[in-house]
Amino acid sequence: MSAGVLPTGMAEVDARLPGGGLPKGCLIELGGGLSSGKGTVTDRLVASLTLAAGWVGYVDLPATLYPPSLASAGARLDRLLIVRPSALPQALWACELLVRCRGFDLVVFDLTIAPSPVLAPAPLHRLARVAEQGQAVVLFVTQSSRELDRRPLPPGVTALRLAVTRSRCGLDVNVVRRRVGSSE
Repeated sequence: MSAGVLPTGMAEVDARLPGGGLPKGCLIELGGGLSSGKGTVTDRLVASLTLAAGWVGYVDLPATLYPPSLASAGARLDRLLIVRPSALPQALWACELLVRCRGFDLVVFDLTIAPSPVLAPAPLHRLARVAEQGQAVVLFVTQSSRELDRRPLPPGVTALRLAVTRSRCGLDVNVVRRRVGSSE
């Protein structure tokens, strides 16, 4: 593992990621359909990071985060700040403030609201610059659907796009697109 990555706490996922973890200073998308397991992956990531004395900011736009489930996944809730904005503009602003303060290793932005919004590129590019300066990981958790190939994040904004699906063996996390690390 290099100093420029944030380990997920899931060895099988880290093995697929460039550098052995989530690249610091980047915007990352974690997408999946309903009940795909993206919440489980996010919970494990938050638990792993908080147990390692990291700090996590969580922008809970749909207001569906249930802290006891994070605690049961092993997360330390005393190392987690949850923000529940009432609308998308406030959520974007809250995310940017969390990243700007440079106190959070990871900022999760839950965009699994219906209908899925499509975000404008300008505030996301600004957020990407701020994340790079502060070396924070910003993880957008998105809802994806095969029927509607409408993604909330415009092309070219994220450094890494991960897709979560359920399989007979559990969860599969696949790198769909990357702009960082080796292309293997």
